[in-house]
Amino acid sequence: RYPQIENLIPNLEGTRYEYLPLDANNCVIRYRSVLKRCSGIESLLLGVGDHFHMRLRLEHSRCQRRGDEACEVSFSVVEQVCA
Repeated sequence: RYPQIENLIPNLEGTRYEYLPLDANNCVIRYRSVLKRCSGIESLLLGVGDHFHMRLRLEHSRCQRRGDEACEVSFSVVEQVCA
């Protein structure tokens, strides 16, 4: 659980995040929520990439809105961007 995120976003009861590192540059975030606001995960990841001057590649392979049990967004670092 991530209390910092839960305090910022209302109605997070039942929302779950899992962070699954695949290797040094590739990870998956699994998200499950009754709100089904998975686009927020993509925005959050892109914002983190901007903050740390990294270009990320995202792939939203599973989605609750398409009937999957949970959303899965994989991301990888494409390149470091000069600040």
